Amino acid sequence: MNRLTRQREGGFSTFEVLTVVSIVGIATAMVVPNYIQMNERSLMKQAASELHAQINVARMNAMNQNTTVNVNLMMSAGYVRATFTNTGGGEVMEPKVLRRDITGFTGATQVRFSSLGLRLGGGGGNQTITLQSVNGLRNDIQITPAGKTRWCAQSPCPA
Repeated sequence: MNRLTRQREGGFSTFEVLTVVSIVGIATAMVVPNYIQMNERSLMKQAASELHAQINVARMNAMNQNTTVNVNLMMSAGYVRATFTNTGGGEVMEPKVLRRDITGFTGATQVRFSSLGLRLGGGGGNQTITLQSVNGLRNDIQITPAGKTRWCAQSPCPA
């Protein structure tokens, strides 16, 4: 074997390495935006489903404790915060603070449940709470006059 043959045996050429790096870069550029959007939707769904679950627990507490339970939503230091109190103002359950990327809400600021689990006030239709994310995603939570709740991964909820 001569010296020239040995030099050609191992390794990759600069062109080959640049080609592979370019392909990986293009693939990454195509995948990252989709991943970011999917992650944002997932975080919004998680926040909405957690609040939905807490509202259901508040309704169950109203029935178990034979009292009226108020669910109050407010903005506090840049966070959406939900508190759960009885008619005397006592805390029924710990407040729920939503993720930082949930930047606001519209719709009902208070939902009240009777000792029978029925929604008090809010008229004859559904009360809706719409959560909004920093990137404009929106999810709805609806509460019927019968006290049943429904979470929708879109806004408005389909009929």
